[in-house]
Amino acid sequence: MSKGPGKWQRTILDALETQESVFLRDLLPGNYSSADYSAIHRAANKLLEDGKVWITKPTYSHRKNYTAVRKIPDGMTTKEYIASMWRKLEHS
Repeated sequence: MSKGPGKWQRTILDALETQESVFLRDLLPGNYSSADYSAIHRAANKLLEDGKVWITKPTYSHRKNYTAVRKIPDGMTTKEYIASMWRKLEHS
């Protein structure tokens, strides 16, 4: 049974308490290992699966280290969040 969010999930959620979105790479220590990089991406994917964040990834490969996450507001489903983001884009 899970004991709650792990280290990297907490790091992501804590950062999203004060910022609308964050780049995962910016949450890693300066001398991060490939294991850290993989772990924070696994954590973000688990938060996505749980409906707590939305992940955006660049479509061009040379910027693959710039995966960003945004918090889905409490009480909003992933589908509702995506629809609200599209409405914002349509009105900008």
